Amino acid sequence: MTEPHNEFTALPLAQRALLWCVRMWVMQLRHGAETQARVDGMLGQLGAPTASPHLERLMLTLVYGTTRELEVLCVCQTEVAADERGLLDVLALAQAKRSLDAFLLLRSILPAQDAGAALHSAEELGELLAQAGRFLPAPDENGRRFARSPGPLPTRLAHHVLH
Repeated sequence: MTEPHNEFTALPLAQRALLWCVRMWVMQLRHGAETQARVDGMLGQLGAPTASPHLERLMLTLVYGTTRELEVLCVCQTEVAADERGLLDVLALAQAKRSLDAFLLLRSILPAQDAGAALHSAEELGELLAQAGRFLPAPDENGRRFARSPGPLPTRLAHHVLH
């Protein structure tokens, strides 16, 4: 019997670790679980022990600035949601100094001022990872886009899917 495809483990190590940190951050927000030490530890293992405040600012900007719900899955999930892929793309584009592409991707879910703040945090996070020798694979020139919702969603809080 073959094992089903696992999108999460198929990601490169740095992307997998960052996505895990994002999922843990959302779990803390939604459920009050104390995850900060584990996130700090993971970023330390990546060689970027001072990256946590940049991740925190990026996530807070997304949570409070987004124009629609973002899908962030539980840490136990093997799938990767379209919004999670979009966030990984933003981080990779920012690290690759493709700021305009990253900004435009952020603008699909954030007002301009918030997109600028999120971009700054993504650039800082990307720089710390690069200094540690962790490079994120940037999408091709067409890039990916955040998934569009079928209609307007008034809520601004991140959505955490539990299975």
